Amino acid sequence: MNLILPRGLLCACLLSSLALPAGVANAQSSAAPEVAAIEDKAPPKEPAKQAAAVEAPTANPDIPKLIPTKALAGRSVMSGFELSPDGSMIAFKQFTNNSSQIVVVDAETREPIGGTKGTDNTAINWFRWAGNDRLIISAGVEGKWYGSTQMFSRLLVFFPKKNETILLGKKSAVLDGDNVIHVAEDGSFALVAAQRSVYD
Repeated sequence: MNLILPRGLLCACLLSSLALPAGVANAQSSAAPEVAAIEDKAPPKEPAKQAAAVEAPTANPDIPKLIPTKALAGRSVMSGFELSPDGSMIAFKQFTNNSSQIVVVDAETREPIGGTKGTDNTAINWFRWAGNDRLIISAGVEGKWYGSTQMFSRLLVFFPKKNETILLGKKSAVLDGDNVIHVAEDGSFALVAAQRSVYD
């Protein structure tokens, strides 16, 4: 059997079937603002972290200053450092103004004690301590030999504290005049082999 209802009554029945009880409706209406209020609230912010105070490092007097790169990039004018037997003085070769010379400084204070005078046509081949108060120096001197330029060698003795240089051996330079065989520990004497003349 089919039941035919008027159109207005059907709409009323559908609306009434969708209606909620008063208690449920009131609960939803009262809960809605709370949900909205919770959604509107921003999440609690974390407390800002205080930046740790960074203290500038203090200079340590025991640490030497950094050596600039340019100091190591060029060729040094000083070379061949030699400490005296008693450790009181340092001798080294210095090249300035197109000539080489020997400079001696105090090992503790680095203050200069003495030095040889370099000339344009003289070169320092080598040097060594002979005791604690003198140096033996091989000096090369440019000269002519049968029309060609040659280096003649001679030996010098340098006393730093007196700032005095004397010639060891003959005054005339020879091609091979700086062959030192033995030196006494105190520098009192040296055994040297050298040409008698350039014709030997």
